[in-house]
Amino acid sequence: MPNPENIRGKGNRFSTTNQPANPGRKPSLYNHLRQLLGTEAEAELSREDYYRLIGCLLERPLDDLKTLATDKKTPVWVVSVVRAIVKDAQAGRMNTLDSLLDRLFGKASQPLTGKDQTPLFEAMTDEELDRRIRELQNKVL
Repeated sequence: MPNPENIRGKGNRFSTTNQPANPGRKPSLYNHLRQLLGTEAEAELSREDYYRLIGCLLERPLDDLKTLATDKKTPVWVVSVVRAIVKDAQAGRMNTLDSLLDRLFGKASQPLTGKDQTPLFEAMTDEELDRRIRELQNKVL
């Protein structure tokens, strides 16, 4: 609850006749850029569109990707992805492909196990931990 001493005598700071100089929110960066460039976004890229585009890029020959990267009408994010793929391919690396495939299909799961394929202690239930402790105690004694 506000302290009455802080608001006493100030009345309503804003009314229909007393409004701030800059009312409302600041325009978003997207709207600001849209106004500067004088273009309207035709369609937003959905997740499905993104996945389909990345899948298509991954299946194209290297020469097609090079052509796509030099075309002035190619969106900048596609150019960035294509250049990264081409650069990795020329250097014999798989970093970009690994990242894109992980994004498309998810990272491969790896079970957390010890040297002898026993589960790590964090993944065990209380009963499994008790049994494992007894097994280790019997080995030591």
